[in-house]
Amino acid sequence: FIISAFNPEKYSRTVFSGLVFISFLIDYAFRSVTGEAVSLSDMDMMIENVSFTGRSIGMFSSSVMLAALKAAVVAFFYWLPPQAEKYKKIEVVAYYLPFLFAIPLINVGVKDFDEFSCVIPAVPRIAVYSGISVFSPMRYGIGSEVVLPLKEKGKIKNIVLVIDESVSSDFVNAENKLDLLLFRDYGKYMIDFSPAHSAGNCTRASRSYLRFAVDPENLKAKGIRVLDMPNIWAYAKKAGYQTYLIGYSPINTDYLSHNEIGMIDHYIGMGDSEYGTGLDIELGKIVKEKILSDDNYKLMIVTKFGSHFSYDNDYPKDKKIYAPTVSDGGEFTEEKLLNSYKNALKWTTDGFFASLFEKNEIDLKDTVIIYTSDHGQNLTSYQDFILKIPNTHCSPANPPDKEFAVPLLLLTDNDGIKKRIGNRHMGQASHFNIVPTVLDLMGYEKTKTESLFSDDLKCYPAFYNDPYGRFGKLKVKGFDCK
Repeated sequence: FIISAFNPEKYSRTVFSGLVFISFLIDYAFRSVTGEAVSLSDMDMMIENVSFTGRSIGMFSSSVMLAALKAAVVAFFYWLPPQAEKYKKIEVVAYYLPFLFAIPLINVGVKDFDEFSCVIPAVPRIAVYSGISVFSPMRYGIGSEVVLPLKEKGKIKNIVLVIDESVSSDFVNAENKLDLLLFRDYGKYMIDFSPAHSAGNCTRASRSYLRFAVDPENLKAKGIRVLDMPNIWAYAKKAGYQTYLIGYSPINTDYLSHNEIGMIDHYIGMGDSEYGTGLDIELGKIVKEKILSDDNYKLMIVTKFGSHFSYDNDYPKDKKIYAPTVSDGGEFTEEKLLNSYKNALKWTTDGFFASLFEKNEIDLKDTVIIYTSDHGQNLTSYQDFILKIPNTHCSPANPPDKEFAVPLLLLTDNDGIKKRIGNRHMGQASHFNIVPTVLDLMGYEKTKTESLFSDDLKCYPAFYNDPYGRFGKLKVKGFDCK
């Protein structure tokens, strides 16, 4: 890049000026919104989920335009033609600069590249991350065969795991301050383990950990490839369950590959562009229809659209209950942000469960619904809306506990299952207890990781930044479980 700035060939300078503009645009825009440097995990998300990236650009358009202006100035001075004689010595020095720059990278080592991203200049960092995300994405096979023995036929016919988006246990809990239909009308069927800890503070981490049936001890252990272990679909197939993945799970997002989809009996992907704010309502109808469609034993993983910052686009304007909100304009305040979030939360949660339980046609004696969220939300620690707002989730360094605080509910009217629940482990349960619970319900032998039926639960950590430690260094978040 540096050598090209002193190249008299206009074509070469123009091409590299374009790359400089794009790199600085991404870097400036991301920093202005989050206050953080772009990490590999962030780049994965931007490239995987173009729809989300587009919404974010629209939401923070003023910051993006300012970043584009700054990047254009840098790119323009980069493009200006050199004066050959005047810059002869500079060109020679510039030739060796990349080699000098390589020295600290060698010292840091490739495995720590992501951790030191904040001090590496935008152009090489954005270029490297883009290349890794596009040409060396996370690759998954179909796992290995299931060796865990089945001890009996499945205990329940329909197992439905509902993974919501960005739901904090501060707002979805037994106190029911939002008057949610789920607690108001179906509380008698509910076993509440909230607050629980999510497996990660990013959607792609928690969702994939649950689908891949990741054991947290294996994730931390050296030499064990968790992606080669049996996934949830393999366990379900061996136990005789039909499998469904329904909802907002586009291919190539959340590490969902064509290989994995090939293992699923019924994949029904839905997009927000098609359904708008009614996606979760339609999703509830589809899940209900599939539960009632036949007498097969079924495992369903349902991924809700849920609530996305800044939340006001996730519910119809005439369904606003809490005011004022962020979209009302004026000075940004914590009250407005919380009101926007509560409106989105109530609309998407009530809409889904109202559709699912319409006419009470689902027999909860034959059905277990496990409800949780992919991660929590950090809503209350910020200084300035445009320049210094923190990540509500996906923080790449030192994430607060609130990013992991999620609801965890089990709904059923099956007396045999309800009698097995003793201590509800409120404040100690984790996403990592969900898959063992599902395997127990399918009839498998006891797993190493405890199910929600266990008398005691280990206090499992969560994982953040790059969820599979692509650079060999997995970041662990511990909790003080009480």
